[in-house]
Amino acid sequence: MAETATQDDHRDDAAPDGNRSARPPLSTLVRGWRWALPLAVAGVLLRLVAVAGIHLYRYFDSGEYETLDFSGRSRRPWTTPLLYDLLPDDDGSVVAAQALIGAVSWLVLAFALAALFRRRSVQVGVAVATVALGCTSVVTNWDATMLSEPMALSLTVLVIAAWTDFVRRPTELGALWVVVATVPWMFVRQSLMPTAWLTLLLAAGALVGLLVKKADRKAVTPLALVVVGLLLGCTWATISYGRNTEILHHNITAIVADRIAPDDDLRTWFVDEGMPLPADGRLDFGGFDQDAAFQAWVEESGTSTYARFLAAHPWYTVTEPLEDFVGANRSYQEVPPFSDPQAPPVTMLAPAEPYGSSRDVLPGPIEDVLLRGGAVGTVLTAIVVVTGWAIVRRRDIDGRWIVPLATIVLATASLYAAWHGASTELPRLGLPAAVALRIALIVLIGLLAEGELDRRDRGPAYPRSG
Repeated sequence: MAETATQDDHRDDAAPDGNRSARPPLSTLVRGWRWALPLAVAGVLLRLVAVAGIHLYRYFDSGEYETLDFSGRSRRPWTTPLLYDLLPDDDGSVVAAQALIGAVSWLVLAFALAALFRRRSVQVGVAVATVALGCTSVVTNWDATMLSEPMALSLTVLVIAAWTDFVRRPTELGALWVVVATVPWMFVRQSLMPTAWLTLLLAAGALVGLLVKKADRKAVTPLALVVVGLLLGCTWATISYGRNTEILHHNITAIVADRIAPDDDLRTWFVDEGMPLPADGRLDFGGFDQDAAFQAWVEESGTSTYARFLAAHPWYTVTEPLEDFVGANRSYQEVPPFSDPQAPPVTMLAPAEPYGSSRDVLPGPIEDVLLRGGAVGTVLTAIVVVTGWAIVRRRDIDGRWIVPLATIVLATASLYAAWHGASTELPRLGLPAAVALRIALIVLIGLLAEGELDRRDRGPAYPRSG
């Protein structure tokens, strides 16, 4: 029977009168979990071992992250440069610091997710799977790069952790955690801003829902603080990014050259909307980039015209990115002569491009299941299985499901924003969303597994769903 659950089950529903804000703080729970310390030690050691002795990889734009500018006039927002400004001027220190920040971030997330569950077996399973996901080579190889991805991944994980803990226990302190984690995340790179605004809209919608239903009144003030904090953060970031539009205009130029110009119908639509074609007749990136009239159009109305195009062509907007989301293995005939026939496909759901380097610290089969570059079939299969499982057990859905479902919505929106905001390095831009999607799947599997265990304990008399 559920009432006679084993003593090692954590009863997260023990707050009086259903008051979620009276639930134990995450720190209190973690101190009571005997398995937490061994997992923390293992998580930190594995992450450090993955990059121990590996040199820092620098790229042509890495130097731009050495300029710390809070005004928004620099090409790179301040979060990543702030980290490098605080660290010693030593490549080994940068690699170790990024690995350590990543390890701690994933551990915080693992504990926040574990707190959603009652059964110790599920808590441990979800926490271990989460830490293992953060130790896959697709994630750890970025620790050895001087780019924005290490902070993008770590802060994405912390934002999910903060929201998870806030959903479980909405307090003023939890609201502060959400805002403090989210604002630096906004300033990792511009492509995250659509997701940030959508997060604000979802939070505002939840606040309106609480006010209308007059339910869980003690959660109203903390959620209102979150909404105000995110509004201020999104406004600040949007204004800041508006002060330097070099990257935005570069991406618009690349999108026109790579996607619009080769298609007669799309090119005609843009020309009819006032877009000039290069005077020299070249329709490649160089032709558009070097044409003064085109660049003047990009500066004045390129972004707004592109936004109108996406709104006027919903089928294109929704379906065109799908091929790059899922990708496919390449045939020898698709690869130019003398190039690598095993070159990874463009697969935003399973990014395969190793910009850095790391050693494998997980058994191959585990990494294959969690996150293997190019192995998009695994995550697609997991989505299908979990969706079918959830439909069968739909009567078991409770308030905890808001965490993975909202994460899936935001991850999907982030993938679309990344694809429509650029035409190159798509797997790199979609990496945080691909990781977030897997985090959501881990939580869903945990919720469904716990439901099955509860059903087993309650016996045949427990009503079957569906």
